[in-house]
Amino acid sequence: MKRITIALIIAFMLVSCKFEVRKDVQAETRFESSQSTSSENESSLAHVAYYDKDPEVRLLAVEGLESENSLSHVAYYDNNAEVRKAAVGKLLSESSLTHVAYYDKDAEVRLLAVKGLEIESSLTHVAYYDNNAEVRKVAVSKLLSESSLTHVAYYDKDAKVRLLAVKGLESESSLAHVAYYDKNAEVRKVAVSKLLSESSLAHVAYYDKDAEVRLLAVKGLEGESSLAHVAYYDKNAEVRKVAVSKLLSESSLAHVAYYDKDAEVRLLAVKGLESESSLKHVAYYDKDPEVRKLAISLLAK
Repeated sequence: MKRITIALIIAFMLVSCKFEVRKDVQAETRFESSQSTSSENESSLAHVAYYDKDPEVRLLAVEGLESENSLSHVAYYDNNAEVRKAAVGKLLSESSLTHVAYYDKDAEVRLLAVKGLEIESSLTHVAYYDNNAEVRKVAVSKLLSESSLTHVAYYDKDAKVRLLAVKGLESESSLAHVAYYDKNAEVRKVAVSKLLSESSLAHVAYYDKDAEVRLLAVKGLEGESSLAHVAYYDKNAEVRKVAVSKLLSESSLAHVAYYDKDAEVRLLAVKGLESESSLKHVAYYDKDPEVRKLAISLLAK
């Protein structure tokens, strides 16, 4: 009886093994068939994407493509910008994206390609040479190289592109150059806002032709002599007021309180005075009653 039972078990195991092998073979066959079908589909889609005369049909075919070679071919050679954009949007190859970013005749297609770029040299090339400011801006926004950003900040013809480059700068010398020489006040203001050097800030505060730029520079100043120079000589009252509000020197404050032509500036200087003789001078001789009143109230304390 035991022999019959063992024989039955062995027979069952053999049948099960054959069934499992058959299942594996069938699964492998289905996989190969699937792969073959997928390859055939890609080939068919590529054919349509290359040769169909209707751009909407080509666009639909491109949406189904996966092959980098097929997508690159469409991105390079299709005569319809929307079809090329669809292909570019699916590209992963840095070299293919670079080719499109350099050579496509449509700015929107180039812009889409630039969004996918990561290589600094490719981004730099676009930032320097593309003839469309929006494309250059996208490239600049992705740049990390200080030298590349500096080049754009100095030489780009579009103020918005230069401004974006300046936002990425860290070098004090590069920022100072832009703050001194850029012809656009907004660009200079961004550079000034990042300056740390007292001498660079003083240069801007003394010589910039735009009051708002000078004012921003004065806000960053700490040197008493630099602040005094601005408080004495700047032609804009608001700029002088900012300088006066930061002065600590009694003699500098007294000079402003005696001689500034603007009552509000003198008033601000008087608020900082401690010397009784200086306050008396203002109380006796200032032509504005509000300034005299302030001096008197301080004397009475």
